[in-house]
This record gives sequence, C-alpha cells and structure tokens, in this order.
Amino acid sequence: MKTENKPQDSKFVEVQHQRQGWIYMFILFLLILNVVAIIQQVIFDKPFGNQPAPDWGLFVSLILPIGLFIFMYLNRLKTHITDAGIWVKYRPIHLKWRYYPWDSIEAAHVRFYRPLKEYGGYGYRIKIGTNSQAMNVSGKTGLQLVFKSGRHLLIGTKRGDDMDKVVERYREINQIDKFTKTA
Repeated sequence: MKTENKPQDSKFVEVQHQRQGWIYMFILFLLILNVVAIIQQVIFDKPFGNQPAPDWGLFVSLILPIGLFIFMYLNRLKTHITDAGIWVKYRPIHLKWRYYPWDSIEAAHVRFYRPLKEYGGYGYRIKIGTNSQAMNVSGKTGLQLVFKSGRHLLIGTKRGDDMDKVVERYREINQIDKFTKTA
C-alpha cells in the first residue's frame, strides 16, 4: 500500500455514504433529549431527572450527538480502479488516498460476505488475530484483495456486478488469480 495524491483515468468509480436511517434516528433522539433537558433545567429552572447534571454539563453533552452527526455525515468510502491499480479513501479516517498497485495483488474477486460475523460490523475494521482488514459502509458485497505479502483487504461495494467486470479485465491483463491457492 502506498499513499498517493489522486487517481487518474479511473475505469470504475464508486462513492458510498453512511446513510443508514436508524443511526440518524438515534442521533436525533440524543439531540432531542439534550435539548429537552436544557429547556427544562436552564430555561424553566426545573431539574431534569433525580440527579440532574450541572447546566454547563448539559451544554457540553450536546457535543456528543452533534459530533456523531458530523462524523456520520462525513463518513464515505471512495473507490477508484485504474490501469495502475486500486485507490481507496475512507473518510474521515484516511486523509490521503491509499493506492494498491496491481503488481502487489496476488488475487482479487468480488464476493458476498457477512459484515457482522466476519469483521464485527461496518466501518474501517481490522480482523483481530489475522492479517485482514475491511472498509465497508453498508451492504454485503465487497472486493476481496489478497496481497503478495499475505495481507487481506475487503473493500465494500454496492455495485458488485460492475466492479467484478472491471476487476476481471485487470485480472487478465495483470495475470492475477481470482482466488489464492492458500485461502
């Protein structure tokens, strides 16, 4: 893996956003709860709960739902496939593009996976006890890369069929296996 400036002449481009409604509903619930607590305790001078927090604590507690909202809104996975290799940027974790040249890849294929069972959910995941990572936003389809170094990386996609066609072309050009002999 290398960090590079920006992909050029992409043959496949996908940008995925974190848009699960239940997450935003939870954040909205936290925000409403905080606002109700502030209105009741600060404006109406009536303590919120049996052991009310200090007024300044209520204002500080607004940071959590607002911060979560900003993080989730900015959370996006960008994938580009070019003649040179595969480029990935998972915001807000990666500030620069991650570049994986074709000559560093031993095997590549689009596959179905179980995010919770295999990686513990969505996001930027490291599978403990293995040399495996995943970057996924939603769904159950991803590009499985196995590097010559033995490292594994799964990149989530919502456009599995389109990605598979492009990856198939580059597997043939770069003589990359579909599956590893060791996996």
